[in-house]
Amino acid sequence: MIFELWDRQTGNRLGEFTSPPEALEVVWEILQDDGPEAVEMLAMGMVEDGHPVKLYDGKLLLQMARQSHLTAAG
Repeated sequence: MIFELWDRQTGNRLGEFTSPPEALEVVWEILQDDGPEAVEMLAMGMVEDGHPVKLYDGKLLLQMARQSHLTAAG
């Protein structure tokens, strides 16, 4: 399965990932570099049977990135 990050404002795909935690790590880096407003413009989805499916965006994606980082930090 493929997971993707998209900038909803520009329509640009920011990357393709093999797992949600891998994508959320990039979201965490964007949060650290550019702040929460930048993350709220993003969407994470997956490609299932050749069709895109949105998983998280906006504030929910921000929460998921924070939770994932805290879990990884242990």
